Amino acid sequence: MPDSVGYTVQPDALEHVTTALNNVATDLATANQSYTAQTPVQSADFGEFGVDQAWAGFDTNWSQELHVTQRAVAQLVQKMSATNANYRAAESTLAASLTPAQSR
Repeated sequence: MPDSVGYTVQPDALEHVTTALNNVATDLATANQSYTAQTPVQSADFGEFGVDQAWAGFDTNWSQELHVTQRAVAQLVQKMSATNANYRAAESTLAASLTPAQSR
């Protein structure tokens, strides 16, 4: 029966991932603001054959998806940050329990 290897956690690496995800969330928020700040398109700009209705549907869905994705990434950042804090606290507690008490 092989020995169980287990796993290791690198809090600094988790912090880098959290920072990168936070940058993505910020970029998505900026993209969402830029997208919603556009000048509304006039139906006549698309000509005939229902292109304006197709665009309106796409525009609404795209705007909503940008918002949902940005919120999801922001929540992931919060959870990654909390996970990292939990690992650091557990390591600190473990390290303190292994350190011999200083006599006073």
